[in-house]
Amino acid sequence: MITINNPQEYHLETYQDFIDVNKAIDNYLGTKTYMYRGTLKSICQNFFPDRDHPNAIDYIVNTLFKDGDTVISNDAMLTGRDLEKINTFDVLLRSINEHGIKNPLSLNYFKTKKWGTHPGNSRLFFEDYYTDDVLGMVTDYSNTIKEDYPHLDFLELEDCEFDISELHILFKSTIDGTPNTIRIPAGVDYIEYKELTEGPYLELGDPTRYDPPRVYQLKKSKYVTVDDNITLEKSNDTWKFYK
Repeated sequence: MITINNPQEYHLETYQDFIDVNKAIDNYLGTKTYMYRGTLKSICQNFFPDRDHPNAIDYIVNTLFKDGDTVISNDAMLTGRDLEKINTFDVLLRSINEHGIKNPLSLNYFKTKKWGTHPGNSRLFFEDYYTDDVLGMVTDYSNTIKEDYPHLDFLELEDCEFDISELHILFKSTIDGTPNTIRIPAGVDYIEYKELTEGPYLELGDPTRYDPPRVYQLKKSKYVTVDDNITLEKSNDTWKFYK
């Protein structure tokens, strides 16, 4: 029998463990978990139609380099939040180029009829870069997802299988009001939710921890580099992930 505690980390040795932990948490929360298969573009179009990733990236770049063209991660004036998004973009870009996106996103459909994702929010920014299908672990808080999206196929957990090695499920809550990608669409300050993740990686969540430090640069107003590796390139006045 699986005991549900908050917070709790559930290690997964087999895909059946993934099913069993999800069903135990569903029973505790009154939710239902499905799997969804589709492109990042399809996820954005169906679940996050109001997102404007090009403008969001532009804001992220302008904010990071507002005081100069070079930022070093161990600058005492910086916080992890200042660097988190650009740093994550760089880490994801290297990972995607090496082996694609292999782990499912954690998606949530709340009673507000709004969607939230964590982890997975940063991967959605790659909707125009990565065009292969990905998986999403969908937690339905509304229990109406199939009626609300009759044109989409939400799979039972037993009807989908993927490599769960190195993955675990974190069950936690927005006790400190974060992450915003969960709290805001849920419409409440406190909600319990789960993450399918291979983390946590402290440096990814707080790049000020890197030793040696990482160097972020805006070059010629056209390239964003991380340790001299190009992450973003501006083309036709729009930031795009570098190919």
